[in-house]
Amino acid sequence: MFPARLAQKVYGWALHLLPAPFRQTYAPDMATTFRERIRIAQKRSNPLAPYAVAARETLGAVAVAWQERALTRHRQITTTTSYRKQKLRERISHAVHETQRAVRGLLTAPEFTLPAVLTLALGIGANLAIFGLIRGVVMRPLPYPDANDIVWIDHAAPGIGLENGLGLTRGLYIYYGEQPVFTSVAIFEAFASTINDLHGPEQIDVVRVTPSTVDVLRTPPALGRWFPNDDQLSSDLLIILSNDLWARRYARDADILGRTVSLDGTPAEVIAVMPPGYDYPNRQTDAWISLNVDPNGRFGGFNFRGIGRLASGITPPDAQARLNRAIPQLPQRFADPFASAVVTDAKIRALVTTLKEEQVGGVRITLWILLGSVGLVLVIACLNVTNLVLVRAEAKSHETAIRTALGASRTQLLQHFFVETLLFVGMGAIAGTALGWLGLKALVAANPANIPRLHGVHLDAYVLGFGAVLVALAIVALTAVRYFRSMGATQTLGGRGRGAANTFGADRFRQTIGVAQISIALILLIGSGLMIKTFRNIRNVDLGFSSDNVMTFEIGLPRPDYPTQRHAADFQGALIRELAALPGAIAVGAVSRCLPLGGWCGGDPLAVQGRTLPPGEIPPIVALRTASPAYLEAMRISLLTGRWFKDTDNINQNVVVVSEALANSYWPNQDPIGQLVSDLGSETPDSSWYTVVGVVRNTPAHSVTDVNTPMIYFPVVSR
Repeated sequence: MFPARLAQKVYGWALHLLPAPFRQTYAPDMATTFRERIRIAQKRSNPLAPYAVAARETLGAVAVAWQERALTRHRQITTTTSYRKQKLRERISHAVHETQRAVRGLLTAPEFTLPAVLTLALGIGANLAIFGLIRGVVMRPLPYPDANDIVWIDHAAPGIGLENGLGLTRGLYIYYGEQPVFTSVAIFEAFASTINDLHGPEQIDVVRVTPSTVDVLRTPPALGRWFPNDDQLSSDLLIILSNDLWARRYARDADILGRTVSLDGTPAEVIAVMPPGYDYPNRQTDAWISLNVDPNGRFGGFNFRGIGRLASGITPPDAQARLNRAIPQLPQRFADPFASAVVTDAKIRALVTTLKEEQVGGVRITLWILLGSVGLVLVIACLNVTNLVLVRAEAKSHETAIRTALGASRTQLLQHFFVETLLFVGMGAIAGTALGWLGLKALVAANPANIPRLHGVHLDAYVLGFGAVLVALAIVALTAVRYFRSMGATQTLGGRGRGAANTFGADRFRQTIGVAQISIALILLIGSGLMIKTFRNIRNVDLGFSSDNVMTFEIGLPRPDYPTQRHAADFQGALIRELAALPGAIAVGAVSRCLPLGGWCGGDPLAVQGRTLPPGEIPPIVALRTASPAYLEAMRISLLTGRWFKDTDNINQNVVVVSEALANSYWPNQDPIGQLVSDLGSETPDSSWYTVVGVVRNTPAHSVTDVNTPMIYFPVVSR
C-alpha cells in the first residue's frame, strides 16, 4: 500500500527549501495540488503510479526552490549594486561640488591663497632639498656589495703627537693582509698627472691602487678587466678610466680598450672602464693605475691610505683591537729599524672605522643640524599659514553659520574645510617639490668639495615620501584649526555675547601662535647669531698669508721630458719670468706639494746637528714645502727674522727657512738662524745638512684651527 502520509511529509520538507516570501504565497496551493495528484494516481491500475507522481512532484519542488533562491539572490545583488553605484555617484558629485566651491573660494581670496601657497612652498622645498641631500650623502649605502664590511684603516702615533691621519706603509699592507680579521686589504695613493693622446693634454686626478682593491670593493669594471694580481704584474703601465673621464674625453667610445695613452710621458694601455658611480677613493678620481708591492720588500714610509674587508663576524672595534695586539710583533716580521721605531718610539696604534663613516662622518652632524633648522623654518611657515587660516575662518564665519543653520552637519563642514585645505596645501606642495628639485640641481652643479657622494643626490621615492608626510601633517593640522574655529559659528547669528567670546578665543589662539613663532624664530636667530660669530672669528684668524687678488693653478710636468729637478726648475723659472712680465702681475711665486690649507702633503722629522735624542724619542713631524724666491711676496707671508731665498740659493748652497712654530718646537729660547738640520725621512739622512737662514710667519696646513703647524721650506732644487 502506498504511504501517502509519508509522501506528503517529504514533499512538505521540500517546500521548506523555498524562499520564505515565495513559500508563504505558494506553498499551501502546491501542497493541495500534490495531495490531489497523489489521490488520482492511486485510482490508477498501475501500483507504481503514486510513487512516480510523488517523486516527480518532490523533485520539482526542490528544483523550484533552487531556482527561486537563485533569482532572489540575484535580485538582492542587483539591488545592492545599484545602491552602491548610486551612493558612489552621490559622493563623487558631492566631492566635485565641494572642490568647485573650494576653488571658487580660493580664487576669490588671492590675499589668502598666494601668501599661503608661497609660504608652504618655501618651507616644503627647503626641507625636501636638505632631506634629499641627507638621503644621498648620509643615508644611502655605499655602491659596493656588503658595504658595511668595508673599513677604513688609519693609524695614530701618540709618541709623535699624531691623533690620526698617519696612514699605512707597504709593510703594514702586507702584514695586515696576513691577519685573519680581513679577507683582503688594499692601499692607495693619489696624485695629479697629465694624460695625453689625440685629444690633447689634460691634467687628471690619478690614484695608484693595489690589485687587491677589487677584492675589497667587489666591484668589477664595466668594460675590460681589472689589474692582474701582484705576482702577475709586468713592467707595462696599465690604466683604468673612470666612467666620467671615458664619457667626457672619449664620448663613451667602446673601442677605448687596448688603446695606448701617455701618462706623464709614459705609454699606458687602457684595460678597463669602471661603472658609473664608482668614486673610490673620492669623486674627483679620473683614473687608476696599479701599485706593485713586493711581499718581501721593506717596511716603507707612511705614504698610503688603506681599506679592508672584514672577515665574517668581525666588527670594526674587534678589528681595531686585534690589530693593536698584532702591532708589537712588527719588528719580528720586518727586519727594518724603522718598523721597530714606529712601535717603540712613535707608539702607533690602529684606527678602524667603516668606509662610509670615513667619507661622510665629517658632514653628517652638519647636515642633520641643517635639516633641523629648515624643519623649524617649516614650522614657522605653518604657523604663519595658521594665522591666515584663522583670519579666513573669521571672514567666513557668517557663511559657515548660515550653512549650519540650514542643516549642514559637522561632517559636511569638515569635508569642506578639508577639501579647501587640501587644495592650497597641495599647490604649495607641488611648488615646493619643484623648488626642492631645483635646489638639489643647483647644489650638485655647485659641486662643493667638502660634501662627498653628490652623484647620488636626487629626489627619489624616499624623499618624496618624506615630503608627503610633511604635507599630510600640514593638511591635518590646518584642517583641524579651521574646523575647531568654526565650532561656534552658529552663535554669530543668534547673539553678540557668544560671538564676542568666540572672537576672544580666536584672539587668544592667535596670540599663542604668535608666541610660538617668536620663540622658534628666536631659537633660529640665536643659532644664526652664533654661526655668524663663529664665521667672523674664523675670518679674523690670522692665517699668516693673504689670498686677496691671488690666482693659483697647478702644473704637471711629464717625467720623461723633465727627468731631474734641475730640468723642472728651469721650466719653472722660465714660466715665472714670463708670468711676471704680464701687465698687472705684482709677484709670481711657486710652491710644491701644497698651498696653505691644502693639507700636510708629506712630513718628516728633522735631525739637528750636534743634538742627540734620548732613546725612545722622535722629533716632531714637520710639513715639507719647496718654494721659489718670489713665493713669500706673492702670498704676503711675513718674514720674522733672517732672510728668504735668493736665486743663488738654488745652486750655491743648501739653505732652508722655517716657520715660527717649527723654530719654537726645535729651538725653544734659542736663535734658529745658523742651525743645521737634516731630513730624517730622506733616502740618505745626515748626508745633506741645511742651514736655517730665516723664520717666517706660521701658515695653516689643513684648516684654520692648525695655524701652528711646524713647516720647513726648501729652495726649488736644493733637495
